[in-house]
Amino acid sequence: DPAWQVPNLPIAGLRAQAGTIADHVYGRPSQKLWLIGITGTNGKTTCSRMLAHILKMAGHVVGQTSTDAVMIDGNVTVKGDMTGPLSANMVLRDPSVDIAVLETARGGIVRSGLGYNFCDVGAVLNVTSDHLGLGGVDTLDGLARVKRVIAEVTRGTVVLNADDEQTLKMAAF
Repeated sequence: DPAWQVPNLPIAGLRAQAGTIADHVYGRPSQKLWLIGITGTNGKTTCSRMLAHILKMAGHVVGQTSTDAVMIDGNVTVKGDMTGPLSANMVLRDPSVDIAVLETARGGIVRSGLGYNFCDVGAVLNVTSDHLGLGGVDTLDGLARVKRVIAEVTRGTVVLNADDEQTLKMAAF
């Protein structure tokens, strides 16, 4: 197929060519996959687990990251604190996953970014002083700016905890 030939193209052209190949092999997974980003100081793992379970029971193949493991369809694939961009990529590269529930911690965001450019649904649970002083984040306002990244990259629905003052402020952005 001539569309698969790699001509002498600039980088943008090569990316488009790679996209054409991925579309053919995986059936446009980027248009099938729903991505949910969850952050906050406390409750991320519990919320991620609960949501992943509900979605699995509804018939979806869920990829989930958390402080415990990377899980694909309810099965542990890698144990450990898996809340950063590398673990997000493990889930996002699995063609069987149709919904990704990604617990996204402050440390990964500060060190390496999100591991994804956008999410369809984003949730910020809370911002408290528990994790201050780590990674150069020394104030609640600074921590809120880090956590707010999830809300900023959400293309669909953003869920904010209105009982948390720092999180509620994010509604203005």
